Amino acid sequence: MGIKIDPKDDWTIFTESVDGEEVQWEWKDKNKQFYETWRPKAKDIKVLSNVSDALVQRTKDQIMLDIEVENEQVRSKINENARNRRAKLKQDNRT
Repeated sequence: MGIKIDPKDDWTIFTESVDGEEVQWEWKDKNKQFYETWRPKAKDIKVLSNVSDALVQRTKDQIMLDIEVENEQVRSKINENARNRRAKLKQDNRT
């Protein structure tokens, strides 16, 4: 996956190589991509290249596979924060 900054709007545009073709894409919500707890879904991907619907789907599938580990790390962090918050509340209620 390649990354470049498009100077016309200063947002990040990504490039994914799928079936030997370079496909450009970006996140639909350009602000959420910087949230620490955001777990993107396939519907959050906007393909910019003019390609067939089948290639769009394969591109989204490939991107989701590429970020699966990151999504799992975010999910674990969210769960850890929730456990810590509940433990603190439980301890505060005891005192």
